[in-house]
Amino acid sequence: LAQLESLTGLSFQSNSLKGSLPQNLGKWVNMNTMNLANNQLSGSIPPTISNLLTMENLNLENNRLEGPIPAEICGLKSLRTISLKDNQINSSIPACIGNNTRLSEISLGNNRLTGTIPMSLGNISRLFQLQLNGNALAGNLTASLFQSYRLEVLDLSDNMFQGTLPKDISEL
Repeated sequence: LAQLESLTGLSFQSNSLKGSLPQNLGKWVNMNTMNLANNQLSGSIPPTISNLLTMENLNLENNRLEGPIPAEICGLKSLRTISLKDNQINSSIPACIGNNTRLSEISLGNNRLTGTIPMSLGNISRLFQLQLNGNALAGNLTASLFQSYRLEVLDLSDNMFQGTLPKDISEL
């Protein structure tokens, strides 16, 4: 597959694929959709993902991926949807992800994410779905996190948040 450098879409969803993501996946510089969901892939997301500058849809959900969410994902300015839910990713959410202003869906539920929700997520005006459920995220929920007027789905269940609900939450 690495020789198919003009590949724009790749879907191997719902198979029994094992192993890790190829370190050279950055060779697919024309890739705009990658769907490897519902497999048994393990290992981490390689930093060469930063080469996929035309990537719009990245779905790696329901695998056995671990390690951090690479900050290199923040360089994918065309990214509209990212789903890494139902893995074993164990890091904080990179603050720079809020610089990806084209994002409309972020699904990171059911991992081992820690830390707080980056304030920068409030910068994503096109965001309509944010799923961070089933992690170990903590801290207070502030109104600035919910500035996207398009937000339709917000799932923060099964985390360790504290404090009071922001007064502005009723304006979602």
